[in-house]
Amino acid sequence: MSLGADLFAGTAWTFASPHFDGQLDYLFIDEAGQVATANVVAMATATKNIILVGDQMQLGQPIQGTHPGEAGLSVLEFLLGDHSTIPAERGIFLGQTRRMRPSICQFISDAFYDGRLTAHESTAERSLDLQGIDLPNEGIVMISAEHEGCSQKSVEEGEIIKAKYDALLGQEFTDRDGTTRPITEDDILVVRSINLSDFINQQIKRSEGTWTRLIYNGDQDMLAYAKSEIVQDFLQRIDSDTFAKIVYRIAQNPNENRSGVSDFIIWNDDELRMVEVKKVREQVRESQLNWLSWMIDENIPVEIVRVKAV
Repeated sequence: MSLGADLFAGTAWTFASPHFDGQLDYLFIDEAGQVATANVVAMATATKNIILVGDQMQLGQPIQGTHPGEAGLSVLEFLLGDHSTIPAERGIFLGQTRRMRPSICQFISDAFYDGRLTAHESTAERSLDLQGIDLPNEGIVMISAEHEGCSQKSVEEGEIIKAKYDALLGQEFTDRDGTTRPITEDDILVVRSINLSDFINQQIKRSEGTWTRLIYNGDQDMLAYAKSEIVQDFLQRIDSDTFAKIVYRIAQNPNENRSGVSDFIIWNDDELRMVEVKKVREQVRESQLNWLSWMIDENIPVEIVRVKAV
């Protein structure tokens, strides 16, 4: 059947249609780090070749249900397996960024991309000259916020973000061409997400010791709830010094956990306690281990670390 055109654009549902069966020479899937493997299988009937474009560290596709085994992974996660970046024999890794300064890029590269990501030389020309604000001119900074019971939103965090945002407006920014101008709203990106349930907060309150801060991240693919099957493997992969700083705790009332997640990795400055996990069926990515090790090495207090099993 002739489709009457040479180029098509559409969703997974478009190319899964019987009308496209065997009609395409190539199917390019953008943001493949967000496309479920099952959707790619459905679209594959339309084409002879599939080219995936995307970042496996990207925020995952929102889903309503749970899937057994690896069925719930994005197609990039599924194909990469234990690799943090695409092996040379399986694809092309675009190893240069024009977004991050070298100092920030180096951490991101080492933590998530096997050290393969580098910053374009032009990024070093961009700079800030901040005055009257307690923020450095470059780097990654953690700012604590004291609050309680904020399962879906936090007014306290919002107020801090708003204050920093307002203080940044009008500050001097020099671009890669050497032009200096005031910072505007178009220069600031705010990424903020709280997706922890009331149940998780209740479990924290019931935990022993005094917990100082909750670390979470908007990228739910990078940080996800730790299941008992992956904890022992996680502990075996890190050095002895880091091992001594990790606390693993089984939730006190797993029957109350409607999400099916009953285990947490917890680190407390005051009390370190380890519970051995017998079964190991899944592994964690090396990139997640690097992230956790960095937080611990930098003495960043961690209460709950969500680690995605792959």
